[in-house]
Amino acid sequence: MVFRRIVTMVVFSLALAFVAPVAASAKGSTQTARPPARFCGWHVPSRITLTEADNGKQVCVARHGTVMIRLRVAGATGTGPGQRWSPITASGPSLREQPQPLIAVRGVTTARYRAVTQGRTWLSSSRPLCRPSHGRPFCHSLAGWHATVIVR
Repeated sequence: MVFRRIVTMVVFSLALAFVAPVAASAKGSTQTARPPARFCGWHVPSRITLTEADNGKQVCVARHGTVMIRLRVAGATGTGPGQRWSPITASGPSLREQPQPLIAVRGVTTARYRAVTQGRTWLSSSRPLCRPSHGRPFCHSLAGWHATVIVR
């Protein structure tokens, strides 16, 4: 009898754990998923540099801080103009593009942004995976890169 009650309570609590989030999302909420307020921690850096290793990551920067992006093409064979990363695009209100202080090295796409207001900005770029053949891409595959910058 006691075992049956314990099993019933466990099954009921598991059912609530799966039903409650579904019921909350079914209310038609238009908010997107956000990390908790403590995602950035207590110390938010004022300068960050993003590379191709940061693909898909969320990073934090302090307001009035600087975000540098350097995307390199791996290997000497990928430095041709047909395989470089496309210019980095930003969508969101919290970053403003700044002029580049230096000329980029061959095979490197760079960008520099200033964190102007609190919020989120999504950065993205892409490049062809295949070497161009006579000025045209050999295949239609692309490699993508994106990162989310949270300004605090």
